[in-house]
Amino acid sequence: MVGIFGSVDALAEDFLAKKTVEKIVAMPEGPGKESAKVGAGAILPEMKKRVSSDELKGRIESAISKLSGNSASAAGRRKTFKKNRLMSKKYCKKTTCKRMGFTQKARCRPYKNCY
Repeated sequence: MVGIFGSVDALAEDFLAKKTVEKIVAMPEGPGKESAKVGAGAILPEMKKRVSSDELKGRIESAISKLSGNSASAAGRRKTFKKNRLMSKKYCKKTTCKRMGFTQKARCRPYKNCY
């Protein structure tokens, strides 16, 4: 792709001129936005390493910070969600393993080893 533009500087200039990062940030939440953020998060640091002018490096750095939303690096990161357990710790402790089914044993695993 660099051959089309002639240099990494030209590619970075084109990427920033089209306001690609602003478009990604403005996208509605969903898998498409996450995919675009991960892709741009991987491309921008590589561009920053290869461009020659300090002005472009500064613009790329600001684009990375906009994309990551105040975190140091968003490349390859995914949101983690803690799921609520259907069985409480109290329930798991008081119920014997013999009375539990497979799913109950699995959900009580952090509190009790029935396997």
